[in-house]
Formats: sequence, C-alpha cells, structure tokens
Amino acid sequence: MIEVFDRVPTYPGRVKLTPVSGQNNVYDLVRADEPLVVGTPINRALFNSIGDELNILTQNVSNLVAAHASLNPIGNIAGGTEIGIYENGVLVPYIKVTGDYEQTGRSALMRKHIFKMDTVTAELNNYINSKCDVWLNNEFLGMLDSITRAAIAEVDIPYFTTNDSTRKTAKRKVFLASRVECGSESNNVDGTPFPYFNSNERRIALYNGTPVHWWTRSANISANTWLNMVTTAGFFASGFPYQDQYGVRPVFTLPHDFEVT
Repeated sequence: MIEVFDRVPTYPGRVKLTPVSGQNNVYDLVRADEPLVVGTPINRALFNSIGDELNILTQNVSNLVAAHASLNPIGNIAGGTEIGIYENGVLVPYIKVTGDYEQTGRSALMRKHIFKMDTVTAELNNYINSKCDVWLNNEFLGMLDSITRAAIAEVDIPYFTTNDSTRKTAKRKVFLASRVECGSESNNVDGTPFPYFNSNERRIALYNGTPVHWWTRSANISANTWLNMVTTAGFFASGFPYQDQYGVRPVFTLPHDFEVT
C-alpha cells in the first residue's frame, strides 16, 4: 500500500525569490519553509502507483467474488456429495454421509480415502480415550484449516463396550464411525445408519489407490480383544485393535450454514 505523507514546514508558505539576471521583474522562486517532513511528491509516478494498486485491488475483489460463488452451505448439498476440506493446506475430498448426525442438525463428513494405516488402541478394544481417539482430536484436528476447525463442534457419539451393550455417549469433535453408522443392521446401540452406506461397494475405501481394511469404533460385543472393521470388499469383520494396522477414516460434523467447496 502506498503511504502518502503531508509536508510539515517549519515556516509555512515561506519562499525565496532570486532575480533573474538581465530580466526585469523576473524571479526564480524556491521553497524556503525548512520542512521537518518533506512529504510525498505529487507527480505522475505517484498517480501511476495509485492506479496500479487499484488494479490489484479490483482483481483481488473479483477473485474473492469468484471464489465465494463456488461455495455452498453444506446443508443445501445432497448426501453422498464430495466436499473439499483443507488438511495442512491441501484440498482433500470428504463425503457428506448424513445431513443430521444424531439429531444435532449438523452434517457429518467422512474422509473419502484412508488417512493412515495404524492400530487403534494400546490394549483391548475400548475406543473411547484410545490412542486413535486422542490423535483424532488433537494432532489430526490441528491439520485442518482454521475456519473449518472453528466450525467443528463436539457432538455426543454413541458407543458400547464388550459384554455391556448399554448405550453410552462421549463428546467428541472428530471420531471414527461406528459399525451401525457404516450400514450394519446388527444393532442400533452405537449410532444411526448413515444413508450414504447403502451397499458394500460404498464401504470400500482406498489407501494410496488400493482397497484396505479400515476401522470402526465399535467394540466386539463378545470379545474384548476385537474391534469391528470394514474389509476390502465392504463387509464387516473384526480385528485386533492393538496389533492390526488398518485404515483410519476421520469423521466430524459441520453446521448447515457452513460454506464448502
């Protein structure tokens, strides 16, 4: 931005007149106000610089208008639509899996592709407060752009534990989907089915272009060493969450008026 400074004279308006040799009543005039601040010269270069900055400003406004035109409130976007979310400055595809997560009035987004291959817990199969649960709500959350991160709110995610099918809830911003949310009809304790997962094919997820198994947060009801996961063919099975390295697919919710690409 161009900074224009006023002239600050010691003697405002003072000038010096010097007679021009050989020309009666003709004088050379120069300022003699002894300025404390010279000030910005008003000349062609100044006006050209102002014009250049106005052109840049006009282009920036046009770019902002064009960028805003490509945004839509997430509540107006159909389920199953891919939505771009920035992770560490890179636009990554997510899928709108439901428009009303657990009657919160918020849309749930699941990462389209596997973020990483990892174990979930240090031991047994309790997802809540597991290493994956902690990682999602700290390191992973910090990778999202600040605007998205500020719009993500804690929601009650339902869960149960081995040998206790009683519905429980925990407040989380980012989480793994449950087996029920991924389309299983085995029970309705730990969530409501996401409309998006209406076939095995839709449950298939890729890591570096290859289908892999991926974790849910659902405990195996009869064995505390197993956690439910989705296979490369989109079926449900169980794995050892402290030993098997399967895919991690983050899920979070956004308000209906949040604008997305």
